[in-house]
Amino acid sequence: MIRWLKPLILILILSINNYGFAQRQKSDTIRQLGRFTLNRSLYFNYDLFPMASQEPDSSKLLLTVTLVNDLLQFIKYSDSLYIAKFELSASIFSESGNLFQAHTFRKELQVNNFRETNSRTIDHSYFQTFDLPHGIYKFILELADLDTKLSLKREQEIKIKNFKDNPITIQDPIFLLWAPSSDKYSPLGDVKTNYFTKFSKKPVKIISPFDIDGLPHYRFTDPIVLYHEIYQDGENDSLFLNYRIIDKNNELKWEKNFDSFSVNARMVTQKIELDPQKFQPGFYILQIFAKNKRSRQKHRTRFYFNRKIKPNHANLDDTEAVDEFGPLEYIINGKEYDLLKLLSPSERDSAINQFWADRNPSQNNFDNKLHDEFLNRIRFANQNFVSLVFNKKGWKTDQGRIYLINGSPDDILHPQSPDTAYQHEVWIYNYPKPNQRFIFVFKPEKGEYVLLRGG
Repeated sequence: MIRWLKPLILILILSINNYGFAQRQKSDTIRQLGRFTLNRSLYFNYDLFPMASQEPDSSKLLLTVTLVNDLLQFIKYSDSLYIAKFELSASIFSESGNLFQAHTFRKELQVNNFRETNSRTIDHSYFQTFDLPHGIYKFILELADLDTKLSLKREQEIKIKNFKDNPITIQDPIFLLWAPSSDKYSPLGDVKTNYFTKFSKKPVKIISPFDIDGLPHYRFTDPIVLYHEIYQDGENDSLFLNYRIIDKNNELKWEKNFDSFSVNARMVTQKIELDPQKFQPGFYILQIFAKNKRSRQKHRTRFYFNRKIKPNHANLDDTEAVDEFGPLEYIINGKEYDLLKLLSPSERDSAINQFWADRNPSQNNFDNKLHDEFLNRIRFANQNFVSLVFNKKGWKTDQGRIYLINGSPDDILHPQSPDTAYQHEVWIYNYPKPNQRFIFVFKPEKGEYVLLRGG
């Protein structure tokens, strides 16, 4: 981008609306454990993954738990030692309400300075496995701070099914993100089999889904590994696998086949790497098809691919037609925009052309870099800031609006988040004042980033 265009837009265009951005400052009281009440929260999250086992009448249940330092009360023992103590209790009740299994684990966390006690980005992940007969159960997970005596409880009904009831059963895929070695999962108690060695030899983090209308969805920005298992009720059968990614218009965007091959086991595992940055941002569906000589099955998973690159206009088609009337609302005052609404389409087009002609920084009427820049910003916003759930045009989103007014940020930060479904994004501008920041948070129910504060 030509650097002088950014301040020029701010100076030449009449009366940029003065937006009163909502300030959502969180007070220190949010550190109290009782305030964290979301079922899928940034701060205390769990997942359950049923899997087949070697026993014919039971299955494995893998539990993963993640919590952050800020959830707990750290006690100062010295200037370089702070300790928090907590207890995790996992209970499983039968369908009739009887306690079937219960495991309680006590853990202690140590940090070296006060700043780390308040961290919401330093997280700790644990896992445990259970052997359960097939049936329906109630799962209860409780986290208790042993110093404050505050607790937080999660409840969920789970169904442990027989994975070998059918000729083919496709396990729900598990999506994994490469993680630093310091972030690997630790066992809560005595674990005979570390399931994470099945997923990868490298440390990984499991990506948690979020619910929209009762259906699980995922959001991906970084390269991921798809892991899942396919079960058959007989050995020495051939198996054909097909993987497809389709977009919201049901158009095929990616496909991978595993030709029919002979297997000598009842379980087949697959690991597939995907890079979201090779796809346009938006909503997609992963389809898995499995077929052997006796049966066929399919599985669907919904997810979003988000862009990660810093905004620029390098790859835009500047010949693409753009409806600029709507976005003009951001850069002219309300009375002017209301008058434009009253005009016929042809009169409105003439008025918009005159608007830009009056602000042309060039003497050449056929070369208006200011107008071209505005059109490119609309194109880029529509391509990169779409609402993934409501299919709202990109310029109508919070990020689209800020981008249209201010242009490309001088820097973009992605603060680490314990839960990848709620990642923050910080845009930094150094004009018209230095270190001007706009902070966005991804809202799964909207499928877009929403402005938290800025200006």
